[in-house]
Amino acid sequence: MTRVIELLGEYDFILETHASGTDIEGEMSDILAAIEQVHTTLHAEGSVRLISYLKLESRTDKTPTLAGKKLN
Repeated sequence: MTRVIELLGEYDFILETHASGTDIEGEMSDILAAIEQVHTTLHAEGSVRLISYLKLESRTDKTPTLAGKKLN
């Protein structure tokens, strides 16, 4: 996970790591492209098998933020 966080840190995302995973705030297309790039990089570095579990939230009534989630 350390390498994944290092790679994601190269992007302009808000990242929050915790025991259950990592929350990423950013544009969905950018996040998905970053995850693809993380997989590509880790495979090139020798990882044979990678699994990413994603839970995506999008809204049309307001902009969801990690900071807003802490208030609720």
